[in-house]
Amino acid sequence: MKRKEQDRNRQAIVHAVWSVTRKYWTAGGLPDKPEHVNWLAPLFDPGDWPAGARIPEKMRIPLPPSTRPNFDEYRKHLGVVLGLANRPQRLELIVMPDHVIVMPDRLEAKLLPAHAVYNDAPWRVPLGETRDRVLTWNPAGVFPHFLIAGLTGFGKTTLLNTLLLNLIRAREEGVPTRLYVADPKRFSLEAFRGYVDGFAPLPVADEIVRALVDGTIAPGWEAQIEQTKLQEIADVVRTVLQISISRQVRAGNRRGAARLIETEGRVFLMIDEAIALLQYESITGTSPAARAAQARDGIRKQIVADLGQMTFMGRELGIHVVVCTNRPDVTVLPGPVRAQLVGRLAFRLDAEGSRMVTNTDLAFTSLPLDVPGRYWLIDPHNTLGWEQGHGYDAPEAFVESELARVA
Repeated sequence: MKRKEQDRNRQAIVHAVWSVTRKYWTAGGLPDKPEHVNWLAPLFDPGDWPAGARIPEKMRIPLPPSTRPNFDEYRKHLGVVLGLANRPQRLELIVMPDHVIVMPDRLEAKLLPAHAVYNDAPWRVPLGETRDRVLTWNPAGVFPHFLIAGLTGFGKTTLLNTLLLNLIRAREEGVPTRLYVADPKRFSLEAFRGYVDGFAPLPVADEIVRALVDGTIAPGWEAQIEQTKLQEIADVVRTVLQISISRQVRAGNRRGAARLIETEGRVFLMIDEAIALLQYESITGTSPAARAAQARDGIRKQIVADLGQMTFMGRELGIHVVVCTNRPDVTVLPGPVRAQLVGRLAFRLDAEGSRMVTNTDLAFTSLPLDVPGRYWLIDPHNTLGWEQGHGYDAPEAFVESELARVA
């Protein structure tokens, strides 16, 4: 009976591989370039399979010549959900030119591990894991600035939590580090307020909160609060720019800049929800509401201009910018600024957003909607140019306890 179940499993996988490869790689499916396809659908469900049927740990299945992909140098990843009675199982299919490797998909959320010291790169921080290795970001490497994009609820803020926590861990172990945070939502990164060098916006005044609770606040309060928030964030961004300009003046040459980084440390500016912070209102007119919107847009323009200077000239001075956003539209991040955010990490996005970040449909077609935390990370050492990973989990209570422990 067990042998028959294994044979049925194998036949179903062969059928799935044959169907997918025929659909996407023959008869004019995909062009001859590295593209990932995610086929996330129940594709075969023989009703007589027992509920406990399992896929073997790893299988190598030859492809018939008629279904071989029309490429020689790029591997293709396909995620499939194979219907096994009432227990569907997600599989990873790695399609090679003449065979397919099938294995269980074990990318899953793990709690952020203890801090690891990288002696060759003390500011290196982990971003998550693949099946067999840890993915990291070294700000001193080829990606000094980072763009993190993804739909709401897919892991951007959690990833920012892990970045901040690991940089604070490194700082407490003697790695000179300065941290500045812009949190337009006011609450998503609040746990870090007392542990960083600059945090904006400031808490809203108690009398305003009481007036909101009592319902006695004057009309127009929301515009005033938003403008104050923008100005406070602009002040933090300007502080980092002033550090950058100060280092430019004092460095003298590249050796001097390296000495400043060694003695004063690297400076990180973390911006969450940039689309909520920098999306222009573009309201014309002379009414009080229009003038208030124009004033807010003026602050946004100043923030973008300061970010541009930092990203253009901050790399060799140890200034690093990390921007999180739902979509990196040109109305949020102008092209020259976005081009400097060469480090890219894409959670699930729509088709247009995926092309903005990855220049492909990777973040649209090959990341499942039901698994938050999955992303594509730019990886120049991979023949595909990208590596799929899963971010670490960092619940608020865990972050608070770790901060209290290390700082």
